[in-house]
Amino acid sequence: MTRKLPNIFFLDRFIKKVVQIMLEPYMKIVNHLVNKRIINQEYSIIYQLGFDVLVTLLLQLICILLVGLILGDVRSAIWYTLCFCSIREYAGGYHANTRLGCTTIMIGIFILTFKLSLFWGSDVIFLLISGLLFFIDAVVFFLYAPMKTNRKRLKGEVIKRGKMVTLIVVITYGIVALLFFNKSIFIFTVLIETAVAALIIVCKPWRIKK
Repeated sequence: MTRKLPNIFFLDRFIKKVVQIMLEPYMKIVNHLVNKRIINQEYSIIYQLGFDVLVTLLLQLICILLVGLILGDVRSAIWYTLCFCSIREYAGGYHANTRLGCTTIMIGIFILTFKLSLFWGSDVIFLLISGLLFFIDAVVFFLYAPMKTNRKRLKGEVIKRGKMVTLIVVITYGIVALLFFNKSIFIFTVLIETAVAALIIVCKPWRIKK
């Protein structure tokens, strides 16, 4: 007699159900506005998708903050969320197919970069390595950001603007971390940017069909 294995995607369905529950009252308001002809019917799906993304990001933020609380450093959790999400917004890169996969990757990168930054020394050699990583990250973002995929086609001015914004954001976070925080936060920031750069490399941009 074989025992049926539990569905490994039950957590993803649970997250999806939570999002749907939170979405219901919002969509009632949207439908009411549509019935009152305050907004067009064709735009209702845009409002729905926007709120869906917002709720998903909120759940991910809560998860990251809880992990930060467990690790004893909520400040780093907030800084990670700010850096990771804003850079990813402009740079793009690998995306999981499910909410659970996306959340798991985001939490995994936070734990990895946070723990690694704690063991990363503050000696001159380690700071030089961090500076080298920072330079390599900037080169990767310059070459491949914003990341194009077969689902997301970008052209001309959009690419140039996205590339410029990505570089500005990346460099700004590095400078802010170094000047206004400490060496540890700077190293943590560089590792976060390296992780985002790695997500771009994983996509293998040279294999994207023209």
